[in-house]
Amino acid sequence: TSAASMGGLDGIVNNAGLSLASSIEALDPAEVTTQVNVNFLAAINGCQAVIPHFRRRGSGRIVNVGSASARHLDEFAHISIYSATKAALERFTVDLREEVKGENIGVTLLSPGGTETSFGSGWKPEVAGLAFAEWLRRASSFDGTMAAESVGEAIANCFQLPPGVAYDFVEI
Repeated sequence: TSAASMGGLDGIVNNAGLSLASSIEALDPAEVTTQVNVNFLAAINGCQAVIPHFRRRGSGRIVNVGSASARHLDEFAHISIYSATKAALERFTVDLREEVKGENIGVTLLSPGGTETSFGSGWKPEVAGLAFAEWLRRASSFDGTMAAESVGEAIANCFQLPPGVAYDFVEI
């Protein structure tokens, strides 16, 4: 299916995210590769796919969804690779913005904190228990999670701005 057959393409949201908790000492190379592929390389591929279309059209929006864990140690423990891939996505987004800003392509990094999702639902119970215990040791308090709909609304707000205007960075 082409973008034209669907009525055009106004923007893309790169929201893939997968975390496989592990202490650094016990990291599984295959799990590291999976997280890099899903959290970082998929966003690069998505951006590469839409940029030519946005250039032809003369505008477009790219929203890359990062994570507050890239900057805040208290988000959770034993998610070093997840956090590192989201930090890489942040830096990639800065360079992407610089490359396309003169072409009316808005680029935003949206960085949510704890959100009510299935994040961590596939973790092995013993790994989750260790990660939770370490997180409790590190974090001074837990202020809860936000509804996934709040993140969705923040993403939608990125698409409400006029052409040529974009949020650079949004942390919620």
